[in-house]
Amino acid sequence: MPKKGSFNESRLVRCGLCESSRLTEFSFVHSRRYLRCEDCLLIFVHKDFHLTPEAEYQRYLLHENDSKDPLYRDFFSDFLGEILPRLKPQSRILDFGCGADSALGALLRERGFVVSDYDLYFRHQPELLGKLYDSVLATEVLEHLREPLPALRQMLSCLKAGGLLGIMTRLFEDSISFESWHYPRDPTHLCFWSVRSFEVLADRMGLQPLGVGPKIQIFQKL
Repeated sequence: MPKKGSFNESRLVRCGLCESSRLTEFSFVHSRRYLRCEDCLLIFVHKDFHLTPEAEYQRYLLHENDSKDPLYRDFFSDFLGEILPRLKPQSRILDFGCGADSALGALLRERGFVVSDYDLYFRHQPELLGKLYDSVLATEVLEHLREPLPALRQMLSCLKAGGLLGIMTRLFEDSISFESWHYPRDPTHLCFWSVRSFEVLADRMGLQPLGVGPKIQIFQKL
């Protein structure tokens, strides 16, 4: 079971999502310290245990994500099944955090959508973040965010009113053993979301939840 207790550095550390200082020690596993926000239930790695940007980049280079790989393309099948029926033909889409080779972008272009690929390390084109899109998609991104709130504000600044925010990240539930869960084992995974975390996100950001599941979360910007 995770080690839980009061957290005495609240003046120095706040929740990266809701900015609350009501934090508890949650766990110390995989040589990292995890805190949990009592208000939004976001679990996150203490900043002292983050990889450096260079080490993070080197870790991403190890990912074997080939947009032509049938298995990697199939990885997005559930997400596409949820998002495609909600997209209008020829929608303009931003694939935020697309990685070195955007399989999702390729799959969407094959279906006639206009897709822009953005990634901090591999496709850093800031001009793309100054445009408006019908949909912003962030698959396997939210768990990597050092500062979730600014990043999400950035995403939503690119999204038209009425547009869709599509997210894919694994949710944590109290029935899961955090220490044996595969998600924290990746040293680039810094944030672990719950249903409550997304409720708080929706309230803070003016989003209407359209579906919040254990792997896929979809919202509409009000």
